Amino acid sequence: MKLTSQPAGPIDRHHFLVAGRYTIADIALYAYTHVAPEAGIDLAPYPAVEAWLRRVERQPRFVNDLEPYPENARAGAGALDLRIAGPEGG
Repeated sequence: MKLTSQPAGPIDRHHFLVAGRYTIADIALYAYTHVAPEAGIDLAPYPAVEAWLRRVERQPRFVNDLEPYPENARAGAGALDLRIAGPEGG
């Protein structure tokens, strides 16, 4: 997946997203943005975004306790086979 080539916006000009300081907006967007590479989104072409991620991570009391989903919680794992068995049982 590739992001559009638009500029990163506020983080090109400011350290944080809103009000020139660390706010709930940074916390909320960090939650999704820092895992973008796991979704196939390359952030390398967006150095301002990567720098912003590092600034958020340097905040006092920052915690990244995200645990990867175990295999049995991934999409499609444990899906029920709802096919109707034929006379042979399969």
